[in-house]
Amino acid sequence: MGHTVSKLRLAWKELVRLVHIYDDVYKRLQASPGVPDTSNPTTRSFWTVPESPISTHILKELPEYADIVIVGSGITGTSVAYNVLDFVPTGSLTIVMLEAREACSGATARNGGHINPPLWHDYADLKEVYGEKEAKTIMQFRLAHLREMMSVAASESIAGHCQIREVETVDVYFDDARFGAAKEAFKLWQTDMSADNDSFYPVEKENAIKDFGLANEVAGCIIGAAGAVHPYRFVTSILSNLLKRHPDHFFLSTHTPCTDVHTSARGYTVVTPRGMITTPHVVHATNGWASHLLEPLRAKIVPIRGNMTAQRPGQSLARSTRDGYRAHIFYRDQGYDYLTQLPDGEHELMFGGGFAQANKNGLSEIADMDDGSLNWGITNNLGGALPLYFGPSNWGAEAVPSKSSDRDEVDWPQGRMKAFWTGILGISVDGRPWVGRLPPRSTGRRRPLPLPDKSRLTSVPSEWISAGYSGEGMPHAWMSGKGLAYMVLGVEKETCLSEWFPQSFIVSEQRRRKAKVEDLLDRFRK
Repeated sequence: MGHTVSKLRLAWKELVRLVHIYDDVYKRLQASPGVPDTSNPTTRSFWTVPESPISTHILKELPEYADIVIVGSGITGTSVAYNVLDFVPTGSLTIVMLEAREACSGATARNGGHINPPLWHDYADLKEVYGEKEAKTIMQFRLAHLREMMSVAASESIAGHCQIREVETVDVYFDDARFGAAKEAFKLWQTDMSADNDSFYPVEKENAIKDFGLANEVAGCIIGAAGAVHPYRFVTSILSNLLKRHPDHFFLSTHTPCTDVHTSARGYTVVTPRGMITTPHVVHATNGWASHLLEPLRAKIVPIRGNMTAQRPGQSLARSTRDGYRAHIFYRDQGYDYLTQLPDGEHELMFGGGFAQANKNGLSEIADMDDGSLNWGITNNLGGALPLYFGPSNWGAEAVPSKSSDRDEVDWPQGRMKAFWTGILGISVDGRPWVGRLPPRSTGRRRPLPLPDKSRLTSVPSEWISAGYSGEGMPHAWMSGKGLAYMVLGVEKETCLSEWFPQSFIVSEQRRRKAKVEDLLDRFRK
């Protein structure tokens, strides 16, 4: 009897603890995420060493007017700027890009470098909700990212520097039931998307262990084609090229946070601590931070802190990872961890995830905007999981540190774990990115009247957004930014936008009202 009472008491305490956690999450979701705190040191992302020469590029004086102001200097804002300037005649439009901290210092420089689109994983659900045509459009949109980004990297002469490459991807399952469900989902996707899946196939347990160097506990895996990139170098190299190519029409100002936007007689007034800019177009490319300036989108695009690591590989791991030309997703319990590997240097393993593996502790990451600290539970999982995923014999002895590249200008720790860092993601509560023209009720501001002499090369004055990639930014952000660039320019017909851009991503007031944060929290409870 005493033992039963003790168990009930423990269960009650756990229930009370969970209620407090959920209440705390709700409170944080109602608060503004603020702007990135320039006074608070961030955890050092391995990608940002060494820093780009433009990391602290700043304007001595902000211009009074710009045709487009982009808030955020990550992959989304860079894509918008690049595609606008690539489309319009040289010198016809002026763009100012504002960044609260260093250039590309947010989620783009803090992710895993995976260009690995979810395909069969959610195809059945998308088909049921949006129909086969839209589900296929979303699949093709995701698949287009690697081709497009490789093409841009080649045209900008940065492919080698940013290490963009095709890789073999391995989805690894440790549970028979989950692997079986994955194969059923894969079969449906394979049937409907037959033209896009020649490189994909399932592998059963024995061959998964033998041919792909995985642990004996593996249930099976699904093999496919994906990509990997050094995201920080990709973005900062493009920004550097834009600054050189358009010195009088593209301006980047770091350490210049946008603190407010309001409507004026001449358009929008963008407010910063260093001055104000008038513009007919404001592009919100701040992802998890977006609802600071867009209060009606609070609890629609939810910030979540993600955790990442850079690790030295075991000495026998090359057969399993192909020294940077194989990437992995590990599905265990309800969540997943993700892995890419650098093709040079110490072949560091870029390993992230751990949210679901941290159990309810992961809920503390929701709306936590502090990327200057770590979640110890998640980091502990990331620090110990890889030898288990591959198996001790495939992992081998621990690596012996070697000074092998310019990254080693930093005195990194000598053990397996070379770097730990966090970054703020933007999770869409309805599971789809938010892209397009923002209705006034989504901004809390009225739209200004058109300026006929200044806006002839663009659409009518508006605020715009591309955000809420739900942890899948690399196969969503670049093409979303490209689509948004064409919307801002008002050239949707000329670019056949409706033929390749998913219509379910478009922002609308009806969608905003329908999207409920409770749906997101229910998914975390499962």
